[in-house]
Amino acid sequence: FGKATSRQVTLSVEAWDANAKQFSPAVDSPVLDFSTTTAYWDLETNSAVSADQTWDLSIKVSGRDYPIQVNGGASGSGKAGVGALIASSINAVTDPTDTKQVYKYFADRAEGVLSKPGSYGPLEYSVKGQHKMWPTFTTYLIKDESQGDARLFKLQVVSNYGTDGALKSGNLVLRYQELN
Repeated sequence: FGKATSRQVTLSVEAWDANAKQFSPAVDSPVLDFSTTTAYWDLETNSAVSADQTWDLSIKVSGRDYPIQVNGGASGSGKAGVGALIASSINAVTDPTDTKQVYKYFADRAEGVLSKPGSYGPLEYSVKGQHKMWPTFTTYLIKDESQGDARLFKLQVVSNYGTDGALKSGNLVLRYQELN
C-alpha cells in the first residue's frame, strides 16, 4: 500500500487587543499535525498542546471528516466559542465584542443523525395539539464495530412513555433488528 496520508493545518490568527481596541497583526500557528491523533491548540500561547492542557481548538480525523471543535460545550470544559457574524464578512469585523458585528458566541453542541428529522430527534412534539412527544417512526441504520466485524441494525423509537404508554415522558421504547 501507499505512504500514510499526512494531515496538517496552520492557522493564521489576528488576536483582539481589548485595551487598544484593535486586532494585532496576523501570526501563524505552529503546524498542527492530526495525521494519527487529535491535535490541540492553545490560542493564548499559540502552541500545540495535549488534551490535558489548556486548549481552545482541536482537529482530528473521523472517517472522511475532519471535525474542528472548540473547548466549550459538548467538546470540552473550557469556555471557548465560535462567533456568529452579522457583519458582511470576517474582514468587516472591527470589534468582536460589538453585537452589531458578531451576534453571539456559541459553544460546541452535540448533534447528529439522531437529532433529526425534527428538532426533537426521533420524536415529534404536540401532535394534534396534545402536549406530548410522539415517535416519528423514522428508521435509523446503526453500525456496530465493537466486536471486530461490522454488524448492522435497523432501529426505531416506538414509544416515549414506556411499553404500555403509562410512564412519564423520556421512557423510550426501541424496536431494533440485526440485519444480515
